[in-house]
Amino acid sequence: KREDRERFDNNSESEDPYATIRLDHILAPIYHPSDVVHHPAISKTFHSQVTRNLAQQTIEIIEKEQDTVIQLMKLMNVFLGDDADSILADNIDLPDYDHNLTSNVTKELEGDEVAAKPEFEERRITRQQLLDEEDPFFALPKLSADVNFGIDAESAEETRQLTQIALQRSEEYIRCMTSLRMGLIRSDRLKDQLFKWCKEM
Repeated sequence: KREDRERFDNNSESEDPYATIRLDHILAPIYHPSDVVHHPAISKTFHSQVTRNLAQQTIEIIEKEQDTVIQLMKLMNVFLGDDADSILADNIDLPDYDHNLTSNVTKELEGDEVAAKPEFEERRITRQQLLDEEDPFFALPKLSADVNFGIDAESAEETRQLTQIALQRSEEYIRCMTSLRMGLIRSDRLKDQLFKWCKEM
């Protein structure tokens, strides 16, 4: 029985995958800050790039969320009637106007000769005649006033509220992620600074 027990102990040691692990070294306490540099377990923490990689991933998430905020703000501006595209020259049905147009009537002054002024004929001018004779440069734009874009008022108002809620949540998410990233950057900076101090001791 004793031989069997010894044989079992020898086989257990040879088959034990943790036999080569020195727990006494890994779990050894630190007696001086300089021990951190050569400690097999703690030194890996200071060489790790996890916090730096997390900070980089966080800024990428923030950039994607900012793109979402921009799209939501554009949609909100459209529903509030503040969209700048609706007042562009191509969208307000302005009549064609040649900005290089020159006057057909010219006045020439040569020496003492002055062009004679045409006699003014009094006549009644109606509003329609004024519209017919209006210069295209001074024409009034034609803006569409459909603020609900063809849908019923209740659905349009609900869409505005949902868009506003989504915009507020996205902005709050960006603020939280920015605060988290600043914490990761600060922890990585303090970790490097502490490891530098330990090496100098």
